[in-house]
Amino acid sequence: MSGLTIERASYGASGTSTQSSEAWQCLRQLRTSGQLLARYHEVPALLAQMDQAQLRRAGSLLARLNTEEILLHHAQNSTATSLTVANIAVIGNSTISPLIEPLTLELARHGILLRSYIGGYGEYLFDLGSAHSPLYTQTPQPELTLCLLDAQVVFDQLTTPWNVVDVEQKLQALYTRINALTVQFQTSGSGQLVINTIPLPRGQAHQLLDYASRMQLGAVWRDFNARLLRMGVMQERLLVIDMDVLLTATDALSDARTSLYAKLHFSDALLQSYAREAVHIWRAVQGRGKKCLVLDLDGTLWGGVLGDAGVQGITLGHHGEGEAFIHFQRVVQQIASQGVLLAIASKNDEATVRAALRDHPDMQLQESAFVVVNANWGPKDSNIVAIAKQLNLGNDSLVFVDDSNFECGLVRLSLPEVAVIQVDADPALHAESLLHDSWFVSLQLTAEDYTRHQKYAAEIARQQFQEKFSSLADYLSDLKIAVDLYVPGSEDVPRLSQLTLRTNQFNLTTLRMSDADVLRQLANPDALVIVIRSRDRFGDNGIVGAIFTHQGYADNIKTLTIQNMLLSCRVFSREIEQACLRALLAYAQTQQIHVVRGIYKASSKNTRFADFYMRQGFVATGNMTEDGGALYSHDLQQLPPAVTHIVLTTAGLTILSKEQSC
Repeated sequence: MSGLTIERASYGASGTSTQSSEAWQCLRQLRTSGQLLARYHEVPALLAQMDQAQLRRAGSLLARLNTEEILLHHAQNSTATSLTVANIAVIGNSTISPLIEPLTLELARHGILLRSYIGGYGEYLFDLGSAHSPLYTQTPQPELTLCLLDAQVVFDQLTTPWNVVDVEQKLQALYTRINALTVQFQTSGSGQLVINTIPLPRGQAHQLLDYASRMQLGAVWRDFNARLLRMGVMQERLLVIDMDVLLTATDALSDARTSLYAKLHFSDALLQSYAREAVHIWRAVQGRGKKCLVLDLDGTLWGGVLGDAGVQGITLGHHGEGEAFIHFQRVVQQIASQGVLLAIASKNDEATVRAALRDHPDMQLQESAFVVVNANWGPKDSNIVAIAKQLNLGNDSLVFVDDSNFECGLVRLSLPEVAVIQVDADPALHAESLLHDSWFVSLQLTAEDYTRHQKYAAEIARQQFQEKFSSLADYLSDLKIAVDLYVPGSEDVPRLSQLTLRTNQFNLTTLRMSDADVLRQLANPDALVIVIRSRDRFGDNGIVGAIFTHQGYADNIKTLTIQNMLLSCRVFSREIEQACLRALLAYAQTQQIHVVRGIYKASSKNTRFADFYMRQGFVATGNMTEDGGALYSHDLQQLPPAVTHIVLTTAGLTILSKEQSC
């Protein structure tokens, strides 16, 4: 099976029987020919063509592959792109191994391999409760631990006959037990722990013959689940999946036969939905949420062809399909209000598009909602690349939505890193298609998210302002950049964590940190965390970066080590990073530091800054950190040149106590 055949299969839209069958046959032939291990990077394009039946078969096939063998064969293929591995543990109170197939499939759809640890049947208490369990001692440690719980964790503890009071007592005991286990995980585990609310099976509730008891049982059961959800809100590194929400998209909670004979108390459909949600969480933990939604217009945001029907002739209103398009626009509006950038890539006349956005009486998304409007007659893949470049984002930060089989296929083929959503011909299904994969999910939102649109709009204004200047130096001078460096307070912690999770390009070690990780750094007397905040003539950019450092001694020499340095892509090409590093070096001089060390650990996204330390006067030591980072050293004898176009304020560093000062 040639690569060309696979590319042709991936060029169309998913959903048709012929395309699904062809994609499945391609995958099977890769497997039988022995090429699948080395060409695993082609799997996502094939899966994008398959219907649900073929996807289930693909999940079964892929789950039988050995992750380490795939990595080995893939490394020998010099033309292949790198593969990412998700280290995920699966534990629970009943049979859990059937989750591996849908979990493998959902990760594969995103081009990610699964390296799993599977706990024993019913051993979740040992797995989470013992500091000596493999969950805590294995290498590498899981980034995600899924603890799958079902109603038998309660009903197996009851004797027959039972009543509501008996159930309530067992639920209270279970809540206390789960709370203790999550505390143990905080101490002994790593990554994110995921538990789930427990659906109440009809077969259990209806063993109570009076409606008063059924209602009482429903109340105490829902109160337990609500307490679990609140636990997830309050505890660090704990997330709770609401299974009742997942059930609304599936046919059944369980199958009576597999429940009794195999002790598997969730249906295949619910496990698939759970696996999809788990992968969304893993992506959020890894900072892989998308940032920009690129929308087609005709057939996507409204019905009809704008160029033919005119502004007033498009289908958009409060009846029929027009109402469905309004609903979709409102869903997009809701997403955008939480920090997702909106852009347009449409084959239309720009002036007509802007008129429609401004003047149509039922338009929910006004012209000002979009940071970029690329309406022209050029290829859409080129327009999408232009959008990413204008916003200073990687192509993998974009999600593209279109109703055209051709346009979606084009973008899938030429820009495989862009997530493509082909919406159905029925606009009533558009919102469901958009929300299906939770592309923009994050662990939590910060104040920065709610103002992201305004900040990027200001960035577009900066770009237009720059066009007035013949030299970059004159532009930067007239931009009137001001940067504040200061020690963060507790109110800055969520944003600092978010920066470590979502910043990929200028992230010199890609060290991901939760709120708790940041708080531990702030509490460490030998650590210094510095916030970078910037503003200019177009407004306040907010917190755009951070420096994480640690003081110690190396060969009896007082040393400051930069554990990580991050800067948002929104403020690239203004020399802010140079100015901040110079300020840190100058600050180190005042604290009798003799050597400042910097760490750079390469990733697929940060290679643009591989020589950053060298350009600032550091020298390579030839040594490596335990996790493979390269060490650079600066003796502070000669500082880098000052960045004269930036007004830098470091007064915020003087609030350090003597014990904290580096």
